Amino acid sequence: MVWDTHTVPLDPGLTTSPNSVKHYFCISILTHKFDKTRKADIEFYETYWSIVEEGVDLADRSLIFITDTEELKDKELYENALELIDAGRRERVLKVRHEGSGRQMVAAGVLLQYAVREYVKKGRQGACDEAEQLALSDIIGELHAESGNANSSGSECSEGSRVNTSESVGREIAYKIHIFAEAHKPSGQPYLPDYPDIYISLSHSGARAMCGISDAPIGVDIQEHSERREVMDIAKRFFHEDEAAYLESISDPEHRRTEFYRLWCLHEAYVKNTGNGLSEGFKDVTFLDVLKMGKVCDNKYKCIIGGLTGYSAAVVMG
Repeated sequence: MVWDTHTVPLDPGLTTSPNSVKHYFCISILTHKFDKTRKADIEFYETYWSIVEEGVDLADRSLIFITDTEELKDKELYENALELIDAGRRERVLKVRHEGSGRQMVAAGVLLQYAVREYVKKGRQGACDEAEQLALSDIIGELHAESGNANSSGSECSEGSRVNTSESVGREIAYKIHIFAEAHKPSGQPYLPDYPDIYISLSHSGARAMCGISDAPIGVDIQEHSERREVMDIAKRFFHEDEAAYLESISDPEHRRTEFYRLWCLHEAYVKNTGNGLSEGFKDVTFLDVLKMGKVCDNKYKCIIGGLTGYSAAVVMG
C-alpha cells in the first residue's frame, strides 16, 4: 500500500491519533510520501513511525515454538521426554489416562524447557508471528546432550542407568541439567518462579503443542480443525455479533471453518494474555481486523500464525 499526500488527504485531527493508523500497522511494505512543509504531514509521519517502532519492537521480543506430539508414541522417546519436564507437570501426566492428552502435556513441557534455555540462557529472540516448527526428537536430543555437563551447582553428574518408576522418574536427570519449575498465578496463567519477569503461555490441541515466551505479557493458542463442531452454533453463542455475522456471510464451509478457528484462537490467546479468563467475555471484543490483515497492533500486538495445515494458531502480546 502506498500513501501519497496528493491522493490521500491527511486530516490534522486524525494524524496524531493512534487509532487512525493502527489498522495499517505491520503491512509488509508501507511508504508514506509526505510534504515536509506541511505540519500535518510531519506530525503524521512522526506519530505513525513511533507506533510502528513500538509494535515491531514488541513483536520481535518473543519466541514461539510448535511441535508434533505424535513422535511421543515412541516409548523410549516418551520416557526421555518425561525426564525433562517440571516435577509438578510430570506428576499430573502420570495421572492422565488418555495417552493423547499425556503426550500433549509432555510435549508442551518439553517445549517450555527448551524455550527458557533459548530465550533466557542464549538470549535468542524472534518475531511472534513466525513460529518455529520443531521436531521433538531434536529438542529432546539437544536437552539430553546437557546431561554430560555439570549441574547448576557445578558438581559433575554421575553415570547410571535411567530410572523409570513414578516416584523417581526424572531424579537422575535432575542431577544433570537444571529443570525450570512451573507455577500458576491465581488467574491460572503459568509463570516461571526462577524468572518472574518472563512471561510464558502454553497450548495444545490434537497432535500439536505450542509454547510462547517473552518479556511482555503473552498468550498463545492452537486449535485443531474439527468437522464435528457446528461452528455457527458456537459463534452465535460466544462470539461478537459482528464476527458471527461475518462467518455467516461465508458460503464455503471449509473457509468458514478456518475463519472460525482463527477467531477462536485469537479469543483464547487474548484471555490467556490478560489473565481475565472467560469472565472478560468473547462477545466483548472482536478480531475481524486481525483476520483481514493477519496482524494488528493497537493496545496489544495480535497475529495469526500461518502455514499450519488442519490447525489454526494465534499470539497476543503486550
